[in-house]
Amino acid sequence: MKNPSLLLLLLAITIDVAAGIGRRESCSSLHIFGARETTAPPGFGTASTVIDLIKRVYPTASTEAITYPAAGGSLYGASVAAGVRAVAVQTNTYFQNCPNSVLVVVGYSQGAQVVDDAFCGGPDGFSLNTTRESVSAGVSRMVAAIIMMGNPRNVPGRVGNIGNATVGGFAARPVGYRCPAFSTIIRSYCDEADPFCAKGNSSQNSAGGAHTQRQLIEVCRNDQDIDIILLSFLISATDIDKGLNFANSDRPTEKDIIECQTKHNTFGPASTSSSENSTIRPLGSASVDGFDLDFEAPYSNIHVFTQQLQKLMDQEKTRKFYMSAAPQCPYPDMNLNPVLQGAMATALDFVFIQFYNNAPCDLRTRDGFKKSLETWDLQWAKSSGAKIFVGIPGAPTAIGAANRESYVEGAVFAADYVKEAQKYASFAGVMVWDMSQLDNNTAFLPPIVSALGGRDDKAPASNATASSNGTRVDKLRYRHAREFSRY
Repeated sequence: MKNPSLLLLLLAITIDVAAGIGRRESCSSLHIFGARETTAPPGFGTASTVIDLIKRVYPTASTEAITYPAAGGSLYGASVAAGVRAVAVQTNTYFQNCPNSVLVVVGYSQGAQVVDDAFCGGPDGFSLNTTRESVSAGVSRMVAAIIMMGNPRNVPGRVGNIGNATVGGFAARPVGYRCPAFSTIIRSYCDEADPFCAKGNSSQNSAGGAHTQRQLIEVCRNDQDIDIILLSFLISATDIDKGLNFANSDRPTEKDIIECQTKHNTFGPASTSSSENSTIRPLGSASVDGFDLDFEAPYSNIHVFTQQLQKLMDQEKTRKFYMSAAPQCPYPDMNLNPVLQGAMATALDFVFIQFYNNAPCDLRTRDGFKKSLETWDLQWAKSSGAKIFVGIPGAPTAIGAANRESYVEGAVFAADYVKEAQKYASFAGVMVWDMSQLDNNTAFLPPIVSALGGRDDKAPASNATASSNGTRVDKLRYRHAREFSRY
């Protein structure tokens, strides 16, 4: 949260103007509404940080949490719609009882989307069809400030934006959008590391910025301790060519990919059939070994998407394709939960669990890491039969400043964490994020390689892992691109 003094100044100006207005004895001069983020328990959630700041300046202010599900996954759209209705009802009820009070509304993540939709209208593809605001005219006159943090409806250039995000959220408003009735009192905070308000498409958390990553072919030729490389990211399933976003690395060439592999088919084998000549193949005749699901926001029907993808891959009988996912370490990961449970769980060959950016379970506390890994093993891996890679940052700058404590030196990880992970039969190896960070932290990888038992010289000369059916599973993996990061 940046520049809290700005919003406090905004509140001070408005409240001072209203100071002389008569109020009912039971009403406070300032009333604060707060809307929590997805899966947070009832209350204010992370929005409480700002609410507490305001309360320090205005200790007599009253507070009220927006009562709504704050659900994720397939229930996200319905949850937002319920939240919009709750904002309209609760604010109007307060207006009826205390028409002369001043209102401040605070929302975080899904709560910010709820607030945005309620005060600025839609359409919102998740939940809202109307273009009109939902709050009453009376409420509109009472509001002094609308404060949104990590808003999925964020769009660059919107009046009131604060932060360094250069792309919109996963439910972004149209470019050039303004909220006509409230644009002067909205403050929307979003930094590029946030996968919800910035959609994770900013070129961030790579050492030195643009064009600092080595080319894929150089990694394949020179890095013998790397078994798996993921080309990240495909950010659109409707425009495959434009949807390939390698951030600060150039797109790998057809020739490079073929040299890096012995036999690979990612976009499906190149077909000579005249009926398929129009198939978009952005990597030419080259293809990769499978797909990694890295949904760091709640999208609908990802299990249906995964089922169809698996069906298409299974049509190839001459080779094995792989399906993996990259969940956060809290179990269950709410954004990927639809593909981590029930029959869907068996569709995954392995997961790359991100043990960073999540204080309760990441590397900053060994006990939190141990408990989380044990939970993933007992509650997921044993029933699914899939393997677990422990995901770690390759340098302090691989993650945002707020979560730097979840980075540990390679020697420390090798000595204190690898041995713990090796207690579990589901443990397959280590994922390190990302290539450019690792290149600038050359002492990081060797002790981890050693702790894992060194390189298996009998491994096939391919970037693909074997399946998790009891045969070989690779020991190391990092991504040849960039990845989302949380605040």
